[in-house]
Amino acid sequence: MIITKMTKAEMKIFLETISYSPTLGFKAIGQFDENYKIVAATGYDGWTPNSVQIHVWVPDPKRLSRKFIQEAFRYPFEIANKGLVVGLTPSNNAAALHFNRKIGFKEVY
Repeated sequence: MIITKMTKAEMKIFLETISYSPTLGFKAIGQFDENYKIVAATGYDGWTPNSVQIHVWVPDPKRLSRKFIQEAFRYPFEIANKGLVVGLTPSNNAAALHFNRKIGFKEVY
């Protein structure tokens, strides 16, 4: 397992998959397998002085590592020094809502 900053080409695949149009401030990290295939990706955008919006893509949750989840949150809180991470999830996406709760998100609205 490799966890690293994503290249522009890797980010393009990620963004097309989640149908997201980023701002110029978009950054992303990825978890890759031994063949350097993307296992999971987390992107950060919508930066404010105290928060950032997070975008997570996990095609197969069974392959997601605990280390990747730790790194996905270490970046905004410890490296970027933000106090809040915001994730927007459609209310009809039960699997994503379950995953969000499992990794520590709290539902606000």
